[in-house]
Amino acid sequence: MTYREAELADLDALVDLSLRVAAGSAAQAGVRADAAHVRSFVELALRNPHGIGVVAEDEGGVVGLCAFSIYPHMLSGELIAGQLCWWVDPEHRGALRGIRHLEATTAVCEAKGATLMQIQSADSQIHRVLVGLGYQKADTIYERVLCQESAQESPSS
Repeated sequence: MTYREAELADLDALVDLSLRVAAGSAAQAGVRADAAHVRSFVELALRNPHGIGVVAEDEGGVVGLCAFSIYPHMLSGELIAGQLCWWVDPEHRGALRGIRHLEATTAVCEAKGATLMQIQSADSQIHRVLVGLGYQKADTIYERVLCQESAQESPSS
């Protein structure tokens, strides 16, 4: 497995990967993925100078993506790397690949000036991994659907 920064040439592979995430992630259960929106979002992220994307590749192509957005802290101005996604296809997990993927992404975030990384996960196994890597629980995220009608509609309607 190799890890490198994502490039615009990876667009098709990253759209395919994103749609696999939507289909296979418990965290995304109930989210209706719209392929056209995914393509537009991924392209925008790849072109964004404040975006970080590190792909995991094997001989068959892209099998993982760790993506962060770098932004200045509201009060201190310190650069924060906030997680957008961290995914490795299930058949390519194990043997510390996810940890190596995160470490490669951390190096890119540090090189771009980030002094703090924020990662979210509802998975207790991932929590233990993150604590082992030096992360601390800092907050809890709550969600609320704001518009029930639009949440029920298909993205293409």
